[in-house]
Amino acid sequence: FVAGIFRPTIVLPRKHAMEHQRFDQVVLHELTHVKRNDLLWVWIPELARMFFFFHPLVYWIQFQANLCREMACDESVLRSGASRRKI
Repeated sequence: FVAGIFRPTIVLPRKHAMEHQRFDQVVLHELTHVKRNDLLWVWIPELARMFFFFHPLVYWIQFQANLCREMACDESVLRSGASRRKI
């Protein structure tokens, strides 16, 4: 995962905990989050959820925003030549 807005840091498990190709894909996925400034954009639906916690549509919007963000980063990894693999 990526932590930190001003100095983003990628936190990963030990490299030997997963195979080399998968490790590279995870790093590329997380670097894409950093490149897209996803940590800043995650605050928009989060603030909406805090102010409108009583409205179920806000939770759905937040879920969809998270899903789109993750899918965009996954697509970036796939465009780099990685193969699809079910976990």
